[in-house]
Amino acid sequence: MSDPRCKCPMTISVTGDGCRYCQPQSYIDSLEEWLDEERARVAELEQAVSVPNSEYIRALQDAFDIIQADANTEENYDSLRRIGSVLANIKAKQEQGHE
Repeated sequence: MSDPRCKCPMTISVTGDGCRYCQPQSYIDSLEEWLDEERARVAELEQAVSVPNSEYIRALQDAFDIIQADANTEENYDSLRRIGSVLANIKAKQEQGHE
């Protein structure tokens, strides 16, 4: 059965190198392969996003150090301000990386 949308010559159609209309199973197989590759790529990207980088971890350690250093003082407001500054620097660096 020939599909009227197929524009392949008979020789190409018979050899199996035709288009998606004369070789639908080959087309389906290539789509499945492409879909598997894309799923693997998405999984890699999701994993990369979920793992914090070393700069982020270092910034969190700095924030904890600030809290611990000021834990026994009356300067809690200053600690919060310093933590905010550290977190703002992280956000600014991340935004620069995405541009």
